[in-house]
Amino acid sequence: MAFLPTSLVFLHVMSSLHKSRSALDMDWAVSQGLSNWWLLLLVMFTLRLLKRGSTVALWPYILCNAIVFAQIFMFFLEDLNKLILAFDFLYLLAAFASAALLRIELKESLYIPGFSAHDVEFAFNYNLPVEFEIGDGKTALGQITYCSGESCFIVPQTPLEGPTGSVKIKINYGEKEFQVEGEVHTHFNGGFGVKIMSPTEADMDYSWADFLEVVTDRGLMVKN
Repeated sequence: MAFLPTSLVFLHVMSSLHKSRSALDMDWAVSQGLSNWWLLLLVMFTLRLLKRGSTVALWPYILCNAIVFAQIFMFFLEDLNKLILAFDFLYLLAAFASAALLRIELKESLYIPGFSAHDVEFAFNYNLPVEFEIGDGKTALGQITYCSGESCFIVPQTPLEGPTGSVKIKINYGEKEFQVEGEVHTHFNGGFGVKIMSPTEADMDYSWADFLEVVTDRGLMVKN
């Protein structure tokens, strides 16, 4: 998500180079921000979609990058500054790589809750009760509604107020206890998406990879 705000800063720097102004001039920066207020709103909207875990966020993300590229290219056409053209080309490569990585990341289960906010009754893809601990040390119960190689989505039994930060997850399944740590990245309809972190304890008996192996061997599949 950091690429979009960085793109706005890069656009400001290129505009400053085009107009021979200092990028550190606050009056100039404010005037540029006001002239591109619609782009700022589009970026904030896209970041909001990403925070909510929406898989459609890829398209406004690409649109934001395309607009920044086009504006910088217009700077080049106005004064034929080859340095601006070179920077614009490098930005295009970076934007393409960023969008490709985002497309892959959006397939992770932290962006796929496994249910719709419009469902009358939530029919979760998995039936995996968990116990988790977030930040303040308090434990709560919930259910994994979707999981993948590096992430999962959890819905608490009791609604929580926008959990953030690190989370410890304990799963009892198949007469085994799996313990993993992660970070809350997304929120959707009372649940939250967790990015699983690599285990740091060498003596950890069962990791997330072990858990996925067990549920796969037992034929736990996504419900249609």
